[in-house]
Amino acid sequence: MKDIDDLQRAQEIINDPVFEQIMKSIDEQYINELRNTDLNDRDQMQLMLQAIYVVSQIRVHLNQIAQGQKLGHDNFKQMKNGRRNKR
Repeated sequence: MKDIDDLQRAQEIINDPVFEQIMKSIDEQYINELRNTDLNDRDQMQLMLQAIYVVSQIRVHLNQIAQGQKLGHDNFKQMKNGRRNKR
């Protein structure tokens, strides 16, 4: 019963407008930082792109957890391979 309660609570948190606003704010901060980065500062640009990607993956993982899916080594391997293939 506790697992079901935990899943329901996780879904409530993810669907909470305050949580959504926090995640949106984080996205916007990183995107604005990327936009304001000097084009010659490739290290900062790369860092901001990675941060944006990580935030999106956190959303994916939180949703998976809220749906009762377990994260394992394959999730992180897929994320690593997917990121590498996008370059």
